Amino acid sequence: MFIAFSCKKNTPSSQPTPAPTSIGNLSVDGAAISNLVHSYFMNGGNFAVIAYGSNSIPELQVTFSGTTTPTYGTYAITTGAVTYGKCTLTLSDTVAGTVSTSTASSGYVNVTTSGTAPNNTLSFSNITVAGGAGHHTLNATITY
Repeated sequence: MFIAFSCKKNTPSSQPTPAPTSIGNLSVDGAAISNLVHSYFMNGGNFAVIAYGSNSIPELQVTFSGTTTPTYGTYAITTGAVTYGKCTLTLSDTVAGTVSTSTASSGYVNVTTSGTAPNNTLSFSNITVAGGAGHHTLNATITY
């Protein structure tokens, strides 16, 4: 028995737009961080999103309460332990050859969700961090 199939490629008149490759943006004191990469992971039983530039520095980490992707909403930035409806925000950077951190103590992170990753976005504007990595103002939109 011989079975044969024949297929013809149907070429559309316009090519589809490729999916965006950018994961968003991060700026420190108004300077954009290039070659931005991101990830998300469990951090001490809480859900964390990180974004970082070349050589993993600087690194932004936003940690939310719980073990799953945070739901749509606005999260107040807090210090110390993360509780429901809040998050922590930390910037790590190299200062005098040593990686140090600076943290935010106030402000808000907005989360939008549209299904599973990488369709979720966190964003914030003019968040100030202070600490060993210096005093900086951060702006970001990270899709994860």
